[in-house]
Amino acid sequence: MELILQFFPFLLLLGPPTFLVKPKSQTVKAGGIATFFCSASGSPPPHIYWRKNNKKITQSQPRFFVTPYKNGTRLRIEPVRAGRDNMEFECLAENGVGDAVMATATLTVHEVLEWNGNRVMKRASPSFYEASSNANVQALTLERVTFNLLLTKYSD
Repeated sequence: MELILQFFPFLLLLGPPTFLVKPKSQTVKAGGIATFFCSASGSPPPHIYWRKNNKKITQSQPRFFVTPYKNGTRLRIEPVRAGRDNMEFECLAENGVGDAVMATATLTVHEVLEWNGNRVMKRASPSFYEASSNANVQALTLERVTFNLLLTKYSD
């Protein structure tokens, strides 16, 4: 008895990762929420992950939430902090074929200011305030943003 095996050739195409959606830079108030999206394709499908300061962002880090979806991931940062998150975030995609690809997006965080009657102070979370006395604050510079601020007392 003869056993004849017939193999049908098939073609497996391998391709390095390419981005379908790159993360976009954004500006957020301190205490707010920043959300980045990144999507890539390739054969085999690439593994996508995020980095901050050249370190991989993991689910175990508080304030950082990485959610996978078809062909991509979402990075959500809540709450955003001016001193810690004002930087570039990197999305990397790799599948073992060719080189990994990387796309960056800049997160710009503006601090919220509060008038305490004598001076302008930094505030950790967004709120709205009216001045308690008449005052002019001119040419206030905070992280490359220059603006004029006029605070006026309102009476009933």
